[in-house]
Amino acid sequence: MIRYLVASLLVGVVLTSSARVSADADAGSPGQDANEKPGGSAPKTRRLTDGEVKSRLVQESKASYRVKLQRRGKAGACPCPDDTARDGSRCGGRSAYIRPGGEKPLCGPEDVTDEMVLDYRKAHREVDRAASP
Repeated sequence: MIRYLVASLLVGVVLTSSARVSADADAGSPGQDANEKPGGSAPKTRRLTDGEVKSRLVQESKASYRVKLQRRGKAGACPCPDDTARDGSRCGGRSAYIRPGGEKPLCGPEDVTDEMVLDYRKAHREVDRAASP
């Protein structure tokens, strides 16, 4: 489970990094934030809510599961019961989340622990500044 979570976090870091590179390219000058005013300081970004972090972790977990399947050459993408299979049907009991011995991707906010949220914030340098000295 830990290895799966680390892989999920790595997917998030890669996705976040590529989004920043894309934003830098769109801004026209390297290292400049797309929202930064020329000659001014960058606007402060707002801190994500716990719900938003949980949603991102669930999305990253599902994406990581699908990538693992593709690397193994296996078809199908049913990480969670509420997902839709390739044939358009609901995954239900065929999902990895339900199958005994299957991987346990994060399928909803209830699967994300407070520790996972804190780890995400640390990995993305989004630790609450009020709690730091």
